[in-house]
Amino acid sequence: MTTVRAIAGSEVRRQLTSPASWLIVGLFALAAGGAFVTTLNAFLDQSGQALSSPPPQPVNVNQLLIRPFLVQIGLAALLLLPLITAPAYTRERGVINRGVVLAT
Repeated sequence: MTTVRAIAGSEVRRQLTSPASWLIVGLFALAAGGAFVTTLNAFLDQSGQALSSPPPQPVNVNQLLIRPFLVQIGLAALLLLPLITAPAYTRERGVINRGVVLAT
């Protein structure tokens, strides 16, 4: 267990000190902000229409705001998370290919 903790600790330190990781996290934050603004604008438009004329169904915040936002963020995460984890994977594959075996 201590070996796993040591390996995980070194990987976390590498990720926190890597400028590329911070750039990717910043891109994710920009994508999340853009997705929220887009979804919020669509929600406000639909809410305004519902106020001008009575809607057949009540306005559902979960369906109109939260669900589309989480879907967009999930897609952004699916695209950006492999970019964050790729360096750790390549380091691991390089260690295995050179014949170095990590202590178990």
